[in-house]
Amino acid sequence: MNALDWVKWIFRKRKLARTVKGFSASISSFATSDVVFGEYISLWGGSTVYDATIGRYTYLAGCKAVNIDIGSFCSIGPGTRLGGLGSHPVDMLSTHPVFYSTLKQCGVSFSDKDYFEELKRTYVGHDVWIGANVVVFDGVKIGDGAIIAAGAVVTKDVPPYAIVGGVPAKVIKYRFEPEDIERLEALQWWHLPAEVLKEKAALIRGSDVQALVAGLSGARTQNEIDSSRQTSPELAR
Repeated sequence: MNALDWVKWIFRKRKLARTVKGFSASISSFATSDVVFGEYISLWGGSTVYDATIGRYTYLAGCKAVNIDIGSFCSIGPGTRLGGLGSHPVDMLSTHPVFYSTLKQCGVSFSDKDYFEELKRTYVGHDVWIGANVVVFDGVKIGDGAIIAAGAVVTKDVPPYAIVGGVPAKVIKYRFEPEDIERLEALQWWHLPAEVLKEKAALIRGSDVQALVAGLSGARTQNEIDSSRQTSPELAR
């Protein structure tokens, strides 16, 4: 990030505050021009975001996120690093990129083309809570409703509604029974309009999955409503 990028971000941040409902970013936060924001996004505490999409009602409280898609209603704690770390091969005789990459990390390359995918895109589902100082490796997919304990190093995919922790992160337990997880994944309440979610907030605060499913039965998703109105999608640049 250079001075020009910072100036561009200042002007873009002002525009986003006017055009994206509920958008806010602290003075020390930064996002590149290719980042796509949903409504009610907050960037706190020097968060930096590169090449990303961020769903509505998600906040980043002082983290770095690179080459990533983050869902809606996510809570991301301080000191976290999500993607953009780069990978190295373990089955080649050398792990140094000078032999397999044309990116010239050290200023030179001995490779005629790229022989290894170094920067895989990372995915974070909806309604995910990521604690402080978590590291998520490139290419990892974190399922909906998952919880990542503080300090965890996530090297593999995380199933929906799993609680994981440790180095490397492992499943500690699941938040709900398998049949309830299936119901929640099918329900996908995070796509429902804000008015519906506000009205049914008491059900979401509870722990009765079947009651939530019954209470939201027949509700139309925001995308369905937008399609019927022929409006733009919920994410904005």
